[in-house]
Amino acid sequence: MKLASGPTSLGAAGLRTVGIDDVPIERSSLCRTDGSAISRHAASDGARSAVPKLVCILSVGRTGTNHLAKILSNIPEIDSRRELFNPDRIWWMLPHELTEFSRRVGKALPCSPESQQTITMVRRRPGLALDCLVDMLAPEKRVLTFKVFVNQLTVRQVKKAIIRRPDTVIIFIRRRPIDTYVSHRKASRLRQWVRVDTTQVKVSIDARGFLKWRRQTSAWYRGLEAACWSMDKRFYELTYESDIAVSSIEAARRFCAILEDCGLGPFTLPGDDLDLGLTQQDRTKDVRDRMANWPEFQRYLITKGSLDKAFEPIPHYQPTRWDRLRRRLLA
Repeated sequence: MKLASGPTSLGAAGLRTVGIDDVPIERSSLCRTDGSAISRHAASDGARSAVPKLVCILSVGRTGTNHLAKILSNIPEIDSRRELFNPDRIWWMLPHELTEFSRRVGKALPCSPESQQTITMVRRRPGLALDCLVDMLAPEKRVLTFKVFVNQLTVRQVKKAIIRRPDTVIIFIRRRPIDTYVSHRKASRLRQWVRVDTTQVKVSIDARGFLKWRRQTSAWYRGLEAACWSMDKRFYELTYESDIAVSSIEAARRFCAILEDCGLGPFTLPGDDLDLGLTQQDRTKDVRDRMANWPEFQRYLITKGSLDKAFEPIPHYQPTRWDRLRRRLLA
């Protein structure tokens, strides 16, 4: 595939840096061409001193992260990995990287990403695994990207092994909750996560189960944002609707603009002929038509005063006065 070198600055990507003074968490933003904001938590100069080598995408399944990883793999300066800490398989660490990890951990581990023994040790020592990847990053690569989903690592592990690293950029990706949940239920029912058309499949959604999932997912996002805030760690936020479900070249530009905002780049963007196309398993536009029991589901959420929770974004962490006082005392 022909790659065309091109500028990926904020301006070239249709983004600009602005300040938002009235947001309690003190976010600044990169703005999209339509004026909507890509939030960026403002960090101190000291928190930005290290040149990033890793980009961690924090999200849940069914938010387009595999598609994004595929797009990033077409940028020669980016080493695009996927779920390094998946409990079923390491996506991906190469054999020579697993060999080095085994040497550093001091155990004779099988050099296979499917070995349960190796998977367990990588998930137990995520910081060491990332150290190996950084040290063995190919000379032509500027940065390695990977993602972590909810329940793959604990919040404490993510905070200690990833967020605390000065060489790591943090990017959160969100999608509208009801779309995420219905997509997950369909894929789970069919046990097919890619390349299967689920348009004709309608699933019954348990409203109580949805609200429980949303509470747990919200707590996970807020817990990790709180960890970033407590350590004065800059982080970014993208959405499926505005930043991933767009053309491949536009998604690449927006992602690379964030990296350049962190002092990386320039990057060789794919040519305009790149069209990976976001292949949605469910092509039904209205989420209500993807469900077999929408009226029942809707009635329950209305009785609980929670219908908005299906459609509004997962909320962000907002520090309390006590949080702010504690951070000043510990600074």
